[in-house]
Amino acid sequence: MKGKGFIFNQELCVNCKACIAACSLENKFTLPVRTVVTFNENRQQERAVSHLSIACNHCGIPLCMNGCPSKAYIRNAATDAVIIDQEKCLGCNYCTWNCPYDAPKFDTRKRVIGKCHLCYTLVADGSLPACAQACPTGALKYDRFERHDSAAIPLLPEGFGIEPALRFSEPVKNIPLEIIPPDNTGKLSAAGKGNINSKADWSLVLFSFSATIAAALTIFSFFSDKGPGSLIISLLSLVPGIISLFHLGKPLRAWRAPANIRYSPLSREIACYILFVTANFLMLFLNFPIFRLFSVFTGLILLISIDSVYYYSTGKIRTFLHSGQTFISALLIASFFTGELWPFIFTVIIKLSLSVRGLTAYRSSGTEMIFFFRLAALVISSASLLTGISYPALPVFLIFLTGELLDRIIFYIDFYPRSIKASLNNT
Repeated sequence: MKGKGFIFNQELCVNCKACIAACSLENKFTLPVRTVVTFNENRQQERAVSHLSIACNHCGIPLCMNGCPSKAYIRNAATDAVIIDQEKCLGCNYCTWNCPYDAPKFDTRKRVIGKCHLCYTLVADGSLPACAQACPTGALKYDRFERHDSAAIPLLPEGFGIEPALRFSEPVKNIPLEIIPPDNTGKLSAAGKGNINSKADWSLVLFSFSATIAAALTIFSFFSDKGPGSLIISLLSLVPGIISLFHLGKPLRAWRAPANIRYSPLSREIACYILFVTANFLMLFLNFPIFRLFSVFTGLILLISIDSVYYYSTGKIRTFLHSGQTFISALLIASFFTGELWPFIFTVIIKLSLSVRGLTAYRSSGTEMIFFFRLAALVISSASLLTGISYPALPVFLIFLTGELLDRIIFYIDFYPRSIKASLNNT
């Protein structure tokens, strides 16, 4: 079965960047949506210097479109191009996590996503995309290819399972797999995290952590008369939603977030959050055990949906098996608040096991000190609960919650979406 897409000959590319210039001029893009990556820039003698021109691959199963909560992505029927409608884009950046080829780019001026749209009006009229027209050596073409010819995709493993519309006409030779430059000059990146250095990053940490606290308090109030009242829980449940707005490039479009609930984990997360808030406010008027139980249930479902957002982007079970997972943290916090000894000990053992496993298996460099303080906070607060000394003094609560916040920060630092870089480094 034949498909149509980009065909790239690595041996003919001379890094002239004519494809980038043509793309920008034709479409008046305000950011570079096509990039040329140079491998072995330092000219190591044992390896060849090679280049790769890459943009959106208009995949058969586009993770950007499926994951988009606002249905801002559409597929053009005439060309199969995956196009983004910037008027519907929230600027949530979720597609930048989900695309392994770093195709969607956040436009800091427009506060929305921009990407290659295949020059679909040109292609529909029988012409070539501007990048392919401008390539002087014929390294980049747009033509038909055998869709299931996996041998022609040496650099883009089909393990991603998204059927990229890009093939190589010649084998890629002698590429130094570990050299893919960071995305600070428009170059290809892993679109990963590894640090928290922006308002948007911190809003995600605080959103998930405040949602964890709110869910834990609903459990606390259900199992203990000492828990906060319905009014306090209802008001606290609004906090995550307010914080989440700071993550969006277009906060006034937040109402579109549940639009793609069938496919997008982010849409399902928002839908679960709305249900959780609704359940809490219902308790103000219908404070019966069944409604309180429903509030607990929706809170736990919300926490699972929050971590599902990250699992969708990584495709790795370790995202769920992390000590900073919201579900586990909520159970620990709830058992700490209620003073239930055995549930607390059981959850602590799980967290410590996952922490040690993560530290030795995949922990990002630079997190050891954060991990040390997080561990110290857990030990101090656990000792207070187990011995009863100073419990439940305010300083102990603050130390305990600080430790859980640090655990969530570690989760976010350890979060690396699937990418070309990660795939090649593990090859």
